[in-house]
Amino acid sequence: MPIKQHVRSIGLLLLIVLFASFPAAHSQPPTAGLERSAQATAEERVVIQREAMRLIDPKRYQVALVLEPVRKLTIAAPISGRIRSMLRQPGDKIISGTTVVRLDDTVQALLVKQSQANLKVAEIELRRAKKQSDTDLVDLAKAQHDSAKAAHELAKFRLEQTNIRVPFAGEVFRTHVIEGQVVAVGAPLCEFGDPAQLRVEIPVDRKSIKAKQSIKLTIEDRTVEGTVESVLPLAAKFGPLRDLVKSLASATVLIDNEGGRLRPGQLVDVAIIPQQFVT
Repeated sequence: MPIKQHVRSIGLLLLIVLFASFPAAHSQPPTAGLERSAQATAEERVVIQREAMRLIDPKRYQVALVLEPVRKLTIAAPISGRIRSMLRQPGDKIISGTTVVRLDDTVQALLVKQSQANLKVAEIELRRAKKQSDTDLVDLAKAQHDSAKAAHELAKFRLEQTNIRVPFAGEVFRTHVIEGQVVAVGAPLCEFGDPAQLRVEIPVDRKSIKAKQSIKLTIEDRTVEGTVESVLPLAAKFGPLRDLVKSLASATVLIDNEGGRLRPGQLVDVAIIPQQFVT
């Protein structure tokens, strides 16, 4: 074989060996690279969702949070009658047992006199029955005496009810009647309470509030510290606020007011109730 032809045969053999020794990865079809590229593109894709912005009037969420005395009641007429005198006016501070309203007691005073006379008659009848030594007469006289005594006690009780007193120390907040007015049983006469301790119910985030913890409230132009009395299910009046906070509850907060720096009826502001338009 000529030398040129021999060299040419050796070179061809070397090319065949080199081609056969390439790694398997180089022999993958061209579509594999395209698949990897598509996968990377899918992982990097960002989807943007658009929604028109709405302005919601904050009036939808407004609820008046008002300070109220812990001890407050409406003094009502225990019996029907005419108002003889209003002895206390709004703003008056009074002690327990003070008479605030006096009803006309003409009828009740006469009933006391009548019952007292009937009781005296029953006592005489009982003494006479005992002298006769008749068991039946004695039993009858005792029964009549007991009835007359009960009627007398009832008449005195009704006379006492014309003087309407407060059950604890406090302040008269408002009056509902005037002197000379005729009222029925249960008619409201005045609002009365003890402003030494105040209470307010507010909406709170259930996850961040617990009973007995301290909490700061904004009351008009001042910041006051109170104590959470209890955490309750959300009051119906706070229902619309679920649009803004999902985990809502109601909390009653107690505020010490021994110094009288606060007044019943003052408004409380909480951050959870918006004051501006909501988007």
